[in-house]
Amino acid sequence: MPPSAAWIPQAVRECVTRGIVPKSTTHAMVLSADATRTIASELFAAFPPTALHTFAAKANPLFGYLQLLKGLGFGCETASIGEFEMANRVFAADKVVFDSPVKTVEELKRALYLPCYLNLDNFQELDRVAALHAEKPIVATIGLRVNPQVGFGSIGALSTGNATSKFGVGLDDCEAEIVDAYKRHSFLTMVHVHTGSQGIGIPLMTKSIAKVVDFVRAKLPASQVRTLDIGGGLPVNFASDEWTPTFAEYGASLREAVPSLWDDSSDLRVVTEFGRAIAAKAGFFISRVEYTKTNGGRYIVQQHVGADVLIRQCWAPQEWTVRIGVFNGETAEERVDDVVVTDVAGPCCFGSDLAARERPL
Repeated sequence: MPPSAAWIPQAVRECVTRGIVPKSTTHAMVLSADATRTIASELFAAFPPTALHTFAAKANPLFGYLQLLKGLGFGCETASIGEFEMANRVFAADKVVFDSPVKTVEELKRALYLPCYLNLDNFQELDRVAALHAEKPIVATIGLRVNPQVGFGSIGALSTGNATSKFGVGLDDCEAEIVDAYKRHSFLTMVHVHTGSQGIGIPLMTKSIAKVVDFVRAKLPASQVRTLDIGGGLPVNFASDEWTPTFAEYGASLREAVPSLWDDSSDLRVVTEFGRAIAAKAGFFISRVEYTKTNGGRYIVQQHVGADVLIRQCWAPQEWTVRIGVFNGETAEERVDDVVVTDVAGPCCFGSDLAARERPL
């Protein structure tokens, strides 16, 4: 079962009353190793036992958190050369995935000769890799990102499996060209599919992976593709403390649609790239309120967490929300009385730096 959120009020009390977050500290991130272990156990149980589960570094790139995940058996998915270099400081190279869609030649040279997983975005990038391979045989496991072109999820800005997505090569548009690429380049031994990073329901995620697996089985050279990177993107319910949907639900849906991935004789090793689904509810920010005021009849709380860390919540509040609790700064008792409609303002110097708008608190 996913972990309970009951630890959060207790953690706030410990931070305040024991001085873990001293009065001189404006704000801090608090992470639960226990919650992370619990959700990791559910993830590992939901997928084939041979799967490599990598954590999307963008979801929480803190060095200590990555070390915790390494100890739990994770690898690391990276989407920039900075993340890639950081991941290689923590994880063995053969547990690191590099997914940037705009890798330079120098970045490709850095990754190609390590035993990492390297996903290519397009045919031009493939041509670069082929040329480098001709000069010096590559070491990395190489895949091509295939866009299943199954449509948008509920958040268009975070959907990557629509027909015109900027990511990957469209399966419907370029099936013949993809097949030809795999026939011409025997170093292509992986296929990458990722439908979105939030707002994608389990049925659409399952549909996209089943479509790509059917394509791999039917059209690509037999036994050449040995790794299937199915990305991440399991949506997070930010509106409440409930963990939904769950890895168990996603795994069950995928197992029903593509049972061959669970066969002991399966020649496809699954790689996953979950991020927020692991980390989002395994931690919280704690911030001291510096000032309060009223403007135009609106009560405003001024504190230290805003668009610097809550980028999506501040810039796209209609799609993203963040749960907020109010605690006494001396006793750490949660305040649920004297509810006032409130804007929770952050420290940045622009008007939409609001962690919450018109929130009863």
